[in-house]
Amino acid sequence: MPNRTSLVTAVLALCAIGALSLGARAETPEDRQACIDDVHAHCGEFIPDRDAIVACLKRKLKAISPACRIVMTRPVKRSDAGKN
Repeated sequence: MPNRTSLVTAVLALCAIGALSLGARAETPEDRQACIDDVHAHCGEFIPDRDAIVACLKRKLKAISPACRIVMTRPVKRSDAGKN
């Protein structure tokens, strides 16, 4: 059985992964993978607040990885509008 620290870490990681919903933008597993390390490195204090994490990543575009920067600056597709 995993220890308590491992369990808490896993739960926080899942929250951070879910934080990349980006509002009206549809997220993919690839989007989450692209940004998970940046969430922990630059915006971990906002876990599990999705909106705060997204805002943090957008504020730190110059500091985050190129892959996450692409996710965070991608235009919202018309067909994605209104999805969460």
